[in-house]
Amino acid sequence: MRFGGHRFERYLTEKGASPSETAPNSENNPPAVINLNEEFVQVVRTQLNGHRLLFGGEVDGMLDGQLVELKTTRIVEKSKTNNAKQPDSPFHRYTLRKWWAQSFLLGINQIVAGFRDDQGIVKNIKLYDVSQLPSEAQKGYRNCWNEKCCLNSCSRILTEVKQIVSGFADSEPVVLRPSVDGIRWEKSKDPSHHFLPGWYLSST
Repeated sequence: MRFGGHRFERYLTEKGASPSETAPNSENNPPAVINLNEEFVQVVRTQLNGHRLLFGGEVDGMLDGQLVELKTTRIVEKSKTNNAKQPDSPFHRYTLRKWWAQSFLLGINQIVAGFRDDQGIVKNIKLYDVSQLPSEAQKGYRNCWNEKCCLNSCSRILTEVKQIVSGFADSEPVVLRPSVDGIRWEKSKDPSHHFLPGWYLSST
């Protein structure tokens, strides 16, 4: 279960991979070692409300020449109540929002989702259009979330972060921690946080 998502990705992307090879408890075919340090990363340069962004994010594969994200989640169960707008709220309110945010920012247009049971067996696969995830969320929970609010929140956070770090030297690491009151920060004395190489600092 711990590496179920990674095995799902391997099964869909690795040429010649079979269910027996990716099964966690196969007696005849021991599972291949999952190396979490191996990944493909896309570097993106974009803007959000005047904020210039440069970041990297993992990408899982390609489908019909387009980047695609692979996800697994527990099978969505319908509520036994008669409330038509309550049945799938955790999935629609939280899971779809995380999927949308990760994929939208990286410019990924499609998500292949595997729905698994409690034993980790994928029972159903569904293809999602990332641009339609906000509308999909509204189907499961009224007044759920929308993309404009998410992007505006991100913009406000970036503005606050820029205000915090603007008073520090470029090579001075600052640790930022989100809280209910905003963003808390502190100077870091941890040597591992000094990750910028000397040649870069001397050339900027």
